[in-house]
Amino acid sequence: MPGSASSPPRVRRGGFAVDYWAFRKAGATEKEAGARAVGLGLLEYVVLSIAALGASLLLFLRLDGSASDATTLPSLTIVPVAGGVMLRRLLSSPREHGMGVVGNAIYWGGDIACLWAAMQIVDLHISLSMLVLTYAGGYVLTRRSLPAGGAGLVEAALTLALVWTGLPFARALVAVVIYRLFNFWLPIVPALLIMPSIKQLRHRFQQAERVT
Repeated sequence: MPGSASSPPRVRRGGFAVDYWAFRKAGATEKEAGARAVGLGLLEYVVLSIAALGASLLLFLRLDGSASDATTLPSLTIVPVAGGVMLRRLLSSPREHGMGVVGNAIYWGGDIACLWAAMQIVDLHISLSMLVLTYAGGYVLTRRSLPAGGAGLVEAALTLALVWTGLPFARALVAVVIYRLFNFWLPIVPALLIMPSIKQLRHRFQQAERVT
């Protein structure tokens, strides 16, 4: 059954599933937990899309480097439509949503800085606006929506996004591998050491699903 403990809805995968179970454990109903998990994911996308919009505008106006219309126009035309409603809600309730926006901005900024540092190792250089836009393009499919943290798919998407800007494939691939090594693979080691067994996790999830 869709709402049973042993078979949660198929939409709850990747990071969304973790958020869903956390909200359920905190006492939210199944409907509330699902809505909040999706809302949190949308908040992440909105913050990143705003950054991509700003980067596209700077590139389009040639204020921080330049890029072809094929690179900038998709963000200038699609992003405002996709994030407009959510952005209005965020701006109309800054006290309620402000910390979420700030937290996501710090997260994305730190992750982009990590990619920038990896690119410096292999002597790859692009403008900040191009870096932000490339990063956003590579994360159309994110860790949150994919199982196993998007392992493999994120690496491929980011590499292709960098190559799209004119960077050499080999060095772009090495930079992305270094970036993912530090932002994804190395943190897995301590996580595995403290991670409960699958049986324990399943028991916790079943307990969370029994929350009314």
